[in-house]
Amino acid sequence: MKNARRILFIIISFAANVIVFAGAVYYLCTGIERAGRERFNDLNNKLDQVSETVDDFVLYGDFYFLHEYGCMVEDTFDLICYDKETGRYNMDGLADNMLYRTYGNLTGLGSIPTEGLIYNELIMALTMNHFFEIYYNRHEDVTWLYYISKNDFILLYPFVDSSLFSYNKSLLEMDFYSRLTPENNPGRDMIWTSVYEDEAGKGYMVTLSGPVYNEDEFLGVVCADVTKDVLDQLLTCKYACYLVDSENSIIASNQGTTSGKYRNKLSDDRTISAHNSEKISGIEDDSIELAGLNFVYRHAVEGTPWSVVLVVSAFRVFGMAILLTLPAVSISTLLFVSYREAESRKQTEEKLQSVIINDELTGLRNRYFLDSMIDHEITGADRYDRPFSMIIFDLDHFKRVNDTYGHPVGDSVLKQTAELVGKVLRKSDLFIRLGGEEFLILLPDTDMEGARSTAEKVRKVLETRMHPVAGKCTASFGVAERKKNESYESVYKKVDEALYFAKENGRNKVICYNENEYIPRMFMKIEWNEAWNCKEEDIDAQHHDIVFLANRLFNLALEETNREQLLEMAKNLLKHIRLHFEYEEEILQKIGFPLYEEHKASHSEMLDKAVHLLDQYEKNEINIFKLLPYIAHNMILLHTVEEDMKYFPYIKAANKANEQ
Repeated sequence: MKNARRILFIIISFAANVIVFAGAVYYLCTGIERAGRERFNDLNNKLDQVSETVDDFVLYGDFYFLHEYGCMVEDTFDLICYDKETGRYNMDGLADNMLYRTYGNLTGLGSIPTEGLIYNELIMALTMNHFFEIYYNRHEDVTWLYYISKNDFILLYPFVDSSLFSYNKSLLEMDFYSRLTPENNPGRDMIWTSVYEDEAGKGYMVTLSGPVYNEDEFLGVVCADVTKDVLDQLLTCKYACYLVDSENSIIASNQGTTSGKYRNKLSDDRTISAHNSEKISGIEDDSIELAGLNFVYRHAVEGTPWSVVLVVSAFRVFGMAILLTLPAVSISTLLFVSYREAESRKQTEEKLQSVIINDELTGLRNRYFLDSMIDHEITGADRYDRPFSMIIFDLDHFKRVNDTYGHPVGDSVLKQTAELVGKVLRKSDLFIRLGGEEFLILLPDTDMEGARSTAEKVRKVLETRMHPVAGKCTASFGVAERKKNESYESVYKKVDEALYFAKENGRNKVICYNENEYIPRMFMKIEWNEAWNCKEEDIDAQHHDIVFLANRLFNLALEETNREQLLEMAKNLLKHIRLHFEYEEEILQKIGFPLYEEHKASHSEMLDKAVHLLDQYEKNEINIFKLLPYIAHNMILLHTVEEDMKYFPYIKAANKANEQ
């Protein structure tokens, strides 16, 4: 019955949380839609203004020729100057009359037309100058207003000196002109271009162009340019926002640019695959859908081939939804925990009453207390991502104190140790007697350096405080910092390893565990592998002897045999290795091993290194565990497996030849 109630409670809580989560996702998607519509409205308003401007000038051109105003003489016509050297004409003289502030520059190829349709068209363009200034000032987001004629001239506003920009025939190949010719645009529509780089130096931009006709004769185009930067600013919002064309090429975005370039395709965004990019094109207008790993909102911009696209990572939406769901989850969890606590409180209180958590001699917490709370401490460290370190220290030669002065004095030393160390530690630190002369300190919110500093303070306190009977009592310390999600047993093993090396290196010192410096305390025995037999009887026998001597030396080192005996055995092992190398080199030279010189050089290099380490050990500069790994790993294992096995085929070939 009790379990049934718990299961029912869990099911109801889960269903409620799912509903809250779904509501949160809907709320966030609604916010994305709202942001997309705001960007669409801003962009649509701006582009409508540009469209109205170009449309007005197209109508003006049609009106001009329809009412036969070709006889009009523009008062600025006389400012057009012809340059015989270049065969071009321009209105650079406007700068001298200060008229450049209100007029654009007209530049063209060939001589200045003085009659006929081309002359009338040129006069029409000059009359547009009066209106370019008005429209340009009214629409501050327009960068250029200009008229390009098929008769090789351009009127560009604002004024730019012809030395900086002038008409050239390549303009007729640009999209803003070529796409509006009668063969490409029979419907005489206004057309927006894709993004291109402005030849007049204003950066990347798009252009809206409208064709100008004299009845059925195409004359040229009226254009208004808008820079990509302006479009980028109109897309500013807290989500990734793009303006894309029908092929999902990016026109503008709020994602910034790199080295003056822009992304070519929506799929260039690392969060959007090519497949999902195609899927975005099929999203219903003014709606949001899940495309791959993103929520995508799409809204077509009226009068353009473009769409506003907002892209929001599904992980972001779901993550925010989870955050919004957390209060409901917290409440249901709290209710469940309260229910469980009410059930277990009585059992817990009964257990606590029967637990003895203090060490009777020193008053410190004991090992049972450690076992009962260590999981809680470790879980808290992981939950809040806080450092957690451990110290184990052991009183040096404590057995000698008991043997010399008796156990009462030994107990007194333990009490004094507990008292002295307790004064050094923080209130948050946990000081525990593990048993005998061994103590453990847990250091929450403390990294390796902090733990080392604490251990050093404790060591100095113990070293400087004399016991009235036993005298000076020192201790050896092992220190390690726990990694996230690392078990207590693993940390304890590392601290115990460091403590072992502190004792092995002379005691009364602090050793911090470092995975790159320490070898395991129980060094693995070298097991002979039959694949190491090369079928040369003497070489195989020597290999066997070397492995046997190495294993014997390892065992004695771990049993803490005296240095003199270990030194003698290490010298004997190196002597066997040297003799083996000499014999092996003799055999390899005899059978013509092609890598003989390299093999011999490796022998020499390894012997030099081993002799150097042996000399350091003899001078007591290093311990035996700095020498042994080199002999075992480099000289025996690696050399046998990686180097010696290279000559095995040559030995076998020589044996086969001798048999024949």
